[in-house]
Amino acid sequence: MEIIKATAQDAPAILSIMEEARAFQRSCGFLQWRDGYPSMEDILKDISEAVCYKVVSEGEILGAFSAIYGAEPTYAVIDGGEWLTSGDSYITIHRIAFSDTSRGRGLAAKAFGFAYGLCPSLGAASVRIDTHYDNAAMRKAIAKFGFTHCGTVYMADGTERAAYEKLYEGEAEDGTHRI
Repeated sequence: MEIIKATAQDAPAILSIMEEARAFQRSCGFLQWRDGYPSMEDILKDISEAVCYKVVSEGEILGAFSAIYGAEPTYAVIDGGEWLTSGDSYITIHRIAFSDTSRGRGLAAKAFGFAYGLCPSLGAASVRIDTHYDNAAMRKAIAKFGFTHCGTVYMADGTERAAYEKLYEGEAEDGTHRI
């Protein structure tokens, strides 16, 4: 299994996985992704900005996610708590999904670990992620990886999301210790 940057050729397979994830959400009684989001345009934008990654095993795309460095506008306001860090020096994981056949294989933790591993090269102090409060599977994976629940953030359409952050505690590229 490897995680590598997605290309435009991967977009149809990634969109299919996103559609499977939407169907899985519906089967669990919630819908985090609405109105065709994420769309082919969202995926192609992430690919063109070199922030979309695919999880591949034996040539098959099992999942995808975006790891974006810098300020996430919907994270500017957080209710019921506070972020562990201040400023814009963080990586946000967005649009994470796995195929129906690969769900439950610990791939979310691998994606989280990959994003976490980007911290030193980008100078990020942490990784942040949000999910629907009813997304029990993702919330379990997030907690298991060691993210801290920080409060509630609101999407552009006003819907609530549980917001999490994990501090980067490894060494920076220059050998100094980050906290």
